[in-house]
Amino acid sequence: MKDNYEIYLDTETLDLPENLDGDILFELAFIVKNLRTNEIKKFQQYYAPENVDNMCIEAMERTSMTPELIKEKVQENTSTVDIKVILTKLVQNPENILFIHNAKFDLEVLKRISIVPKCKVICTLRVANIINDQTHLQYKSTRLSYLHYYYRNDLKIQAGDFHTADYDCLCLMELVNTWKEKVNLDMESAIKVTNNPINYIYCHFGKNRGLKWRDLSEGQLRYFYELNDPDICYTIDNL
Repeated sequence: MKDNYEIYLDTETLDLPENLDGDILFELAFIVKNLRTNEIKKFQQYYAPENVDNMCIEAMERTSMTPELIKEKVQENTSTVDIKVILTKLVQNPENILFIHNAKFDLEVLKRISIVPKCKVICTLRVANIINDQTHLQYKSTRLSYLHYYYRNDLKIQAGDFHTADYDCLCLMELVNTWKEKVNLDMESAIKVTNNPINYIYCHFGKNRGLKWRDLSEGQLRYFYELNDPDICYTIDNL
């Protein structure tokens, strides 16, 4: 019997002034769950890109990492295998499922290191957005760190260092497990939400938070439409 896998992935990146094509990977982590045996394997690796010393202050603040720490982490790595090779093989199987919180960002990061998944992809940020809308905005935020504390009594982990890729992967896996139990998360529906616009019921920010889109004035709808958010534009187009 051929084994299929769930893959829970996160990346951490540098912001370099000269990098006009997007952020540069410095940490890659993913958890692989064998759907037949339930065996779980964890992978993590640091990279010190060229010009790492130019890492901006905002990236240091966001990740709690500095160029010096990144270099130390790279030197501590004793593995002879680059985990990018392992990941590349996993995401080429169209039956595997790759979970990412804010998949649009991380898929671009992977693309810049020549990894283009052919497997199924589920963006848990978009799943959280649709769950939130269907429950009249039970979440005040759909950030992974917020959801961790929201479900703190259900997740089987303790609070750790957010914005480290390995810990975010663990949170992500536990969040998906919790959704499977509490909201009957359906994989095919989650894939559709990932790949298609969301038709929201409720406005989810600002002074109009919690109001139905259909109850907003023409002026308010025009303002939101001009924000050019694809989901909001799709919602307004379907009123």
